Amino acid sequence: MLAVKEHLPHTDGWQKWATVIQEVKLPAGKCSLTMKVTQGGWNLKWLELSRKVNDVSTIAAPSGFVRADDKQIVDPDGVPLLLRGIGLGGFMLQEPYLMMQQRSARSQWEMFEQIAGLIGKDNFNTYRQAWLDNYFTLEDVKQAKKAGFNSIRIPLHYNLFTLPIEEEPIAGVDTWLESGFARLDQLISWIASEGMYSIIDLHAAPGGQGLDSNISDYDSSKPSLWESDENVRKTIALWKRLAARYAKEPSIAGYDLLNEPNWGFSDEPDVTDTSLVAHGCFEQTNLPLKDFYKDVIAAIREVDNNHLIYVQGNCWGNNHKGIWPLDDDNIALNFHRYWVENTIESLEEYLDLRSLHNIPLWMGESGEHHNNWCHAAVDLLEIYGIGWSWWSWKKMQSNSGVLAIYPPADYQTLLDYWDNSAPKPNPTYAFNIMMQIAEAAKIKNVFPNHATIKALTGIVPSCKDAAAVNIDTRVRLESENACSMLNAANEKTDDVGGGLNIWWEKSEGWISHKIKIAKAGTYQARYRVASLGGGGPFQIELNQVGGSPAGQPQYPPVTDSWQKFSTIEETLQLPQGEYELVIRALAGGWNLNWIELAPVI
Repeated sequence: MLAVKEHLPHTDGWQKWATVIQEVKLPAGKCSLTMKVTQGGWNLKWLELSRKVNDVSTIAAPSGFVRADDKQIVDPDGVPLLLRGIGLGGFMLQEPYLMMQQRSARSQWEMFEQIAGLIGKDNFNTYRQAWLDNYFTLEDVKQAKKAGFNSIRIPLHYNLFTLPIEEEPIAGVDTWLESGFARLDQLISWIASEGMYSIIDLHAAPGGQGLDSNISDYDSSKPSLWESDENVRKTIALWKRLAARYAKEPSIAGYDLLNEPNWGFSDEPDVTDTSLVAHGCFEQTNLPLKDFYKDVIAAIREVDNNHLIYVQGNCWGNNHKGIWPLDDDNIALNFHRYWVENTIESLEEYLDLRSLHNIPLWMGESGEHHNNWCHAAVDLLEIYGIGWSWWSWKKMQSNSGVLAIYPPADYQTLLDYWDNSAPKPNPTYAFNIMMQIAEAAKIKNVFPNHATIKALTGIVPSCKDAAAVNIDTRVRLESENACSMLNAANEKTDDVGGGLNIWWEKSEGWISHKIKIAKAGTYQARYRVASLGGGGPFQIELNQVGGSPAGQPQYPPVTDSWQKFSTIEETLQLPQGEYELVIRALAGGWNLNWIELAPVI
């Protein structure tokens, strides 16, 4: 996608014209050129294209690495690269809210203390290792590629790579933890094997880079990154070691130096929301942050001149005042995008900085919103040629992540204990629950949020490669095992048997199962449905949405609760063969837990 990214000038009249000139890179071949308008209030008379002839000496040879090229990020061949990525939130840094533990812990270290205090240190280490082993594997990479992503943002916690300054045997001498580097090596290798890019993100720096301890693992009883020269030195040393290790790895699309710094460096004007002052949202110079970036970049360039570097502002990444320019020609401005309106005004500050300093933009993190907002955000960013990375690949019991991890029901017992609302559970019992959670994080056990994937990449998963379910006796098709769906989402059910049910995000949607009928004939179909006030109708179709109806429209009865289910049934005539059975919602307002099919003898 190409886009006119410059602001339009004021001409002081609807018929007073000006010409806006911009360079764009066009591929060879026949294509359709579409102008997409994000905001009105202007006229267009004509669009003119002409090929620019360059002197051969000015054309840069392919570097073999993703890099900055004026206002664009380009691939190793110099072709504009739109990064469409996903972040591994909850992996190397387990934020409490991603683990449903936000009521009792504000940071990873507090959460880990609570877990270890209950199950014991050795058992905690066993659980932690299992989590790291299970959360992201080669199969996860393959699924991310199928879902339409081309890059993976890998958030690092520094303590997997080096010791905290308080634990170093010799002050000022870094202890390096090879296990962390080896794990990162493996991740990068897996991602590269699928033709995707990695972006290394320092998500939690030594000491913590912000007051928001949920995302930085900050401990207020110890010096932060900004209160300790030794923490700064260690952070720079870590980046230099990473850069030296990966200097020749072309599958890495860059280094994201510091995730969401949020720290007030100076006294600011009196404002209503003093918390934003503390988090650096009103800083005008950000001098300590800029000095830090200059020193990190210099250290990286001593060992690695190949990789693109991404720089975030203060105030959770978005206050870039005073930071630019930076003396490096392979650098990009990284901003984050949470809880803002999807308007051009929300991007103007960054578009202006792009034009002023001739640097590319990258939106390194967004999410935690409904799918319509996410789809609109992606559209807006791509119109202006801005790549992005979403948050997050896996989340516990959530519809906003790409994949949902559903913990065992007994996990609530532990949450209640940590929240001081239940007695202490047996440590062995608690350890078993934590190991079940680590098991639930495996790709084979998680549940895709198809609507989220479609909102971000436009891809609707297909049943093509799914294994067909043989219908030779009574078979229950659980909604969470559907091989494809549209405008529908999973949620945990209170119905008998547990698991998940499906609910419809819009008035219409569908889910499908791949089935195999050995013998044509009459089949009983039973539907497990719930509706607060009556919903539907829905109907069964064969092979595809809009295909041949196999049943009559069904109306879920009023059950007075979204989680109070009842069973309705009808008779279907099903042909012999293998095909998709589609449950299509003609209207919303109801939940589906499962359907059962059984031959009528």
